[in-house]
Amino acid sequence: MNKDVFQNDEYISWLNTFTKTYHSFSNIMMIYNRLPKEDRENIDKLELLYAGIKEYAEKNFLYPNESSFNNYYLLKSEDNIYEIGYANGKNIAFYCKKINPIDDDNIIDFNDIKNNTPRPETSLYKTKLNKLASFINELIELNVPVKAISDTTGNVLNKTLKKKYKGGNYEIK
Repeated sequence: MNKDVFQNDEYISWLNTFTKTYHSFSNIMMIYNRLPKEDRENIDKLELLYAGIKEYAEKNFLYPNESSFNNYYLLKSEDNIYEIGYANGKNIAFYCKKINPIDDDNIIDFNDIKNNTPRPETSLYKTKLNKLASFINELIELNVPVKAISDTTGNVLNKTLKKKYKGGNYEIK
């Protein structure tokens, strides 16, 4: 993780202040060259901020919000919520967008990243996933065809997701 962005509150303080004026910005925005050098340097660190969020998220079983043209995480700092992500166009642009407060279990607190504080459910997830991996290894040792394991696991996930989300259109392949 890039310690420069997370080692203290300097970067996030800058972000909280900068987004009072610019609610949404990217590292390729049109007014970029008219900004003071400090702002340009901090905007250039958006990629590092995103990388640090991604690293923390993966360790804690949090996944980005994705679409065909962008990928982002939700980051909380004080009372601010941000989309921190990248958009694919002619170029990849890293961006920050201040959004209205929302209730979402996938919001990552800046201080949790800075202090490397795992989310409460992470330990339970690791334990359960390790048990699943161990069971799959046993099946492979018994020479159960990998395709049968894959199909069965996918079917269980699909049925469970449909029940949980009341018939939503889910298909795990």
